[in-house]
Order: sequence, then structure tokens, then C-alpha cells
Amino acid sequence: MPSPRTESIVDIVPIPVTVKIRSGWDKDNINAVEIAQIAESAGASAITVHPRTKDQGYSGKADWSIIKEVKENVSIPIIGNGDIKSCFDAENVR
Repeated sequence: MPSPRTESIVDIVPIPVTVKIRSGWDKDNINAVEIAQIAESAGASAITVHPRTKDQGYSGKADWSIIKEVKENVSIPIIGNGDIKSCFDAENVR
């Protein structure tokens, strides 16, 4: 099911629409793949994934495996975000 809000924005703006998501609400509710698929079906051109939950905020360690899982389940570009502090970190987010 597409996101009506994302779909509406995609329909009215002449530029690509991107979406930024977190891995989920908390450790028991990780839904990044589902949300990414919804954003893709609504017409988003790319998704930035911050692989921490809402409960984590910016603390704890980013789980880069979430980024990989999202990449494997959608066809639009995925941008990794979180704990990337060097070019070496960036290369390891796959």
C-alpha cells in the first residue's frame, strides 16, 4: 500500500522526492524494509536509512545490516546514514 502523503508530494512537485527513515520504533518493532517498500511504491526516488530506532535517537551503535536488508528489498537508490565518520566507514556500508 503506497503512502498517500508521499504519493501526493510526488504527484505535485517537479523534482525527485526522497524519504529518510529509521530502522523502526524500537528494538521490537524494526520495520525499515516495509516502510522502504511503501515509499518506493508511492514514487519516492531514493531513501536514506538511519539504522537506529526512534527509541535509540542518536545513541548506541547504528546497525548497518538494516541498510543492506533495505537495499536487497527495493530497487531505488538507498543512502546509508549513521556512524559514518570516515571514507572507510562509507565503503563498509553495503
